[in-house]
Amino acid sequence: MKQLPYSHEAEIALLGSLLVYPESVATVVEYDVRIDDFFKVEHQQIFEHMLALIDANRIIDPKLLITRLADHGKLDLIGGVDYLMMLTDNSSGPSSVKHYVDVVQEKSQIRRLIHVGQDIVDHGFDTTVELDELLDLAEQQILDVTRIRRTSEMLSSREVVQEFLENLNQIRENKDRITGLKTGYGSLNHLTNGLQRGDLIILAARPSVGKTAFALNLALNAARFNFEGQAGVAVFSLEMPATHLISRMMSAQSSIKSEYLRSGNLDDDQMNELHQAANALAQLNVFIDDSSTITVPEIFSKCRKMKAEGRLDMIVIDYIQLISGKGGTESRQQEVSEISRSLKQLAREMEAPVIGLSQLSRLVERRDNKMPQLSDLRESGSIEQDADIVMFLYREDYYDHDKDDDEKEELSPDQPRPVVLKIAKHRNGALAELDMQFEPSISKFYDVARER
Repeated sequence: MKQLPYSHEAEIALLGSLLVYPESVATVVEYDVRIDDFFKVEHQQIFEHMLALIDANRIIDPKLLITRLADHGKLDLIGGVDYLMMLTDNSSGPSSVKHYVDVVQEKSQIRRLIHVGQDIVDHGFDTTVELDELLDLAEQQILDVTRIRRTSEMLSSREVVQEFLENLNQIRENKDRITGLKTGYGSLNHLTNGLQRGDLIILAARPSVGKTAFALNLALNAARFNFEGQAGVAVFSLEMPATHLISRMMSAQSSIKSEYLRSGNLDDDQMNELHQAANALAQLNVFIDDSSTITVPEIFSKCRKMKAEGRLDMIVIDYIQLISGKGGTESRQQEVSEISRSLKQLAREMEAPVIGLSQLSRLVERRDNKMPQLSDLRESGSIEQDADIVMFLYREDYYDHDKDDDEKEELSPDQPRPVVLKIAKHRNGALAELDMQFEPSISKFYDVARER
């Protein structure tokens, strides 16, 4: 049987330095050295009791450590006083501590990868595990190994308060007070302080109201107005191919009607404008996946790849009810509920806002007041519960077919449609109804005030 990798010399030198040089403690704390970073059991025991002294604001003195180990019945287990004295004899100077921390943690990471690999192999031989589940497990476990983890998952109030004050100072210094991603809409920015990392945002409307167009506007604006135009946006389109999405984006960017792009009926000036729009779009980090049968594990996999490459700041999914579930659940509603919970986990893991589009049920059509409400979310399950923000799009002209002829408002195809963006749920802020305008001919939304 092969020996798991570790460095006996580095572990001894690191523990010896902690015993002899108190200033070494700062390096160990800074780089989050964990008990299981040490391979030898006796070294784990020694370091565990060193951490206890650190937490108690005590100096790691050999006499104190000997007393503590003896009180807990561990002194003989680690080799007695003689072993501790041997550590002090093999201590390294403070300038070398970082080197030994690197060696110890590197060997620890390799051991974790070996354990993960063995676990993946064991699951691979399990005939009840499906491929998607195995791939998701493998990616998640490997990602966990690569993350820098704190010694303890519990945070003290002192740490949290300090982080809060630092964030508050950054907000105060930020003139526009936007803490999340800029949306391109001043009223929405003001209400939400930008789209926040880790938030699941549901955008819902009846078919053909404009939710895909609005989502694409948000995607383009996020890519354009954040991180000096370098923000990365992933768009998962389950309903229409990438070429159709790009056509809508080009129309919104160039203000050339979609029908002209479909027919090719463009003059030279319009072609020049279109090329300028194409060049502008090509500079943005917008990535489109138009797989019509994509699953949640596949979404996670592609987002993890983008995150690892440092180019993922927002995720758009059009739309939730089209995502393929695992199957085996009692109802589609339960399946959609599991999907929504997974999308919230996606937002947290990717540290990015996830905008999930959703259909509304036909119940809204049966009411006199057709302004959407939370209960109208189709196959809602836990969508409302999991979401940090729920936004509805409402267009009064959409329901003109229900009115008498003398009540209908005649709008030309090119005329902007008044739209209400209703914030029906906002976990960390106020509710509101924001007035916007939508130009269907170019798939573009505006603030009424035309602000960013």
